[in-house]
Amino acid sequence: MLGKLLKRRYQVSQVLSSGGFCQTYLAQDIRLPDHCTCLVKHMSPANDNQDLQTFRRLFTREVAALSKLGKYDCSASAIGSL
Repeated sequence: MLGKLLKRRYQVSQVLSSGGFCQTYLAQDIRLPDHCTCLVKHMSPANDNQDLQTFRRLFTREVAALSKLGKYDCSASAIGSL
């Protein structure tokens, strides 16, 4: 996955973790002028439909929480989700 471009926007530079529902990468946002470093969570849900619904709910909650944290000076901000 290193070097891969996700959504024609996020250039993966490092794999941080890989779990049951998603992988987490460090990436550069090539659409921004300074190519800022960001965290990308790429979902890879299980085949079970109920698991998929649970995952989407949890993923959406996590994105919302990260967006709130980004309002403080000492934390990164959430700029989007895949």
